[in-house]
Amino acid sequence: MQNNKVFSILQKFDKYEQNRLRKFVQSPYFNRNERLEKLLEILLKNINAGNLTISLDRIEIWDKIGHKNTYDDVKLRKDFSDLLRLTEKFIAQEHYEKNGLYEAEFLLAGINEKKINKLESGTIKSAARLLDRFPLKSSDLYYHKFALEKQVFLLNQDIQAKSEKKNIETVSKNLDIFYISEKLRYYCYILGSRRVVVHDYDLQMMKQVIRQVENFNYSKIPVIAVYYQNYLTLSDGENEAHYFRLKELLDKYALDFPRVEAFNLYSSTLNYCTRKVNSGQAKFLNEYFDIMVDFLEKEIIFLDDHLDVQVFRNIVVTALRLKEFSWAEKFIPKYIERIRPKYRNNTLTFNLARLHWYQKNHKKVIELLRTVEYENLGYNLISKTMLLTTYYDTNEIEPLYSLLESFRAFLNRHKEIPQHRRSLYLNLIRFTKKMVNTIPNDKKAILKLHKEITETKSLANKDWLLEKLAELS
Repeated sequence: MQNNKVFSILQKFDKYEQNRLRKFVQSPYFNRNERLEKLLEILLKNINAGNLTISLDRIEIWDKIGHKNTYDDVKLRKDFSDLLRLTEKFIAQEHYEKNGLYEAEFLLAGINEKKINKLESGTIKSAARLLDRFPLKSSDLYYHKFALEKQVFLLNQDIQAKSEKKNIETVSKNLDIFYISEKLRYYCYILGSRRVVVHDYDLQMMKQVIRQVENFNYSKIPVIAVYYQNYLTLSDGENEAHYFRLKELLDKYALDFPRVEAFNLYSSTLNYCTRKVNSGQAKFLNEYFDIMVDFLEKEIIFLDDHLDVQVFRNIVVTALRLKEFSWAEKFIPKYIERIRPKYRNNTLTFNLARLHWYQKNHKKVIELLRTVEYENLGYNLISKTMLLTTYYDTNEIEPLYSLLESFRAFLNRHKEIPQHRRSLYLNLIRFTKKMVNTIPNDKKAILKLHKEITETKSLANKDWLLEKLAELS
């Protein structure tokens, strides 16, 4: 029963949504089958009691929802199917009612179909007020403007004299803005995703869309200006002016976009900064940090009111690399509550340890990491590396040797670690052992080890190894 589709969907509903769904299913306008009301209650009762596999069997459900005949699996499946369709209608209705512009658009269409002239003027004025209060200036706004103006045009075909000028230009303008901005948005997605995965997409008319933007002044329309600038940044990354202009536009207009769109736009700028840092342009680490702070302050960074663990970690490590220790010390306790509860403790321990590692508070690093095993492999690898370097720096030789052996065993045990990544840490273990066994001021041994470290490509913490080797000279 746990694989039942409607049961799985209902598990996503909170208590308020459950109550609204009850009223929806109880409404005779949507449902006249009392068995579906009873079936819904059985499923919700099990979900709210934590019985996510449904303890009742099908025959018991059959009896409880009011069937009088002998159990019929086909009929019970139909009950589940009917409840599923009702639940889907409820989801659609909930989405519909969140935006009054849909209602205005369909009301105008109904008025036109029924020729209810008395409702036209008031409905058009109401729609205009809704458009003025629409919270976003994204492509959604221009879609609604187009859809409503289209209905006005259809109404006016019958009402106005044929010689009177229609609103065709307004319809066309809003359609153009919606179409161009959406085409640019999806094209930017393709350009950005090519750096991660390679898929062939055939977007028709992109050259014409780009040419249209370049030949006409769309700079006063934020949604087109932003996506066109993002396109330039993605397609001509060597010209840094494109990035800085995009950064300005996001600072000005980011909150005009739906949260997910704004999140993706900020992520695009962060990816650009990352590529620049990886190519050796250190100034873009500061840019990355600036974007992150803006991302955070505008609260666009929070999806479903939570902060992603990886994003949290990226913010902390960027601050630490820039030696913004005081900022990181404030950030960690302030935003740890925005991490989902099941990840919160590990995220806190790991990032505090990293903060103390950068500050060379060796005692605190050892205290935080010595007994911790993380479920996340990335956390495990980095935490073991921090502990390794800390033991070396504090001359804790016995714990260091113990860790080197357990670290090697960990790498060999976890076959899911890619070989190239495994090599990074196996080489770190190997060279750390060699350093421990190198006699200080033995120039010949030190030079030989320096050459080996320098020439090894797959090596974690190479800079730290070279720094420690230099201290032996």
